[in-house]
Amino acid sequence: MRDVSFPMHQPSGRLIQLIDILDRLPDNRWVWVVREFWGVGVAPHDMSMEQFEGLVRAEGRGYALSWPALREFAAQLEQTHDCTIFSVDETESSGGSATAGEERPIVEVRALDSGTWVVSFEEGYFSAESFNGIVARLNFE
Repeated sequence: MRDVSFPMHQPSGRLIQLIDILDRLPDNRWVWVVREFWGVGVAPHDMSMEQFEGLVRAEGRGYALSWPALREFAAQLEQTHDCTIFSVDETESSGGSATAGEERPIVEVRALDSGTWVVSFEEGYFSAESFNGIVARLNFE
């Protein structure tokens, strides 16, 4: 995995949100798995945030979302304190308990202690040109 990290709080005072990161990733049909989440906002599928966070912890394997469902969730977040969300290349994309086994993530997005975002990419999945383009779009300065 190749990592790109940057502060959540930019020198300009702007707070980089999960949706800002997702907006810079290519559209995809991957299954996105929320393995860990602690944040503020509206949870998926009419759950309270407390219910959602508890479900994510209880599942052990994570909570699966399609790309559109992940984007909808991210658009309704006020802030992400800690999270681990990753994608796997599977055809099943309905919300619920993750089906992802031991597959290597294609992309992993982590929020660390309300201070840093880390976006990791599977090295063999993206061409150098595609990877460099994504990294350039992740420059929030």
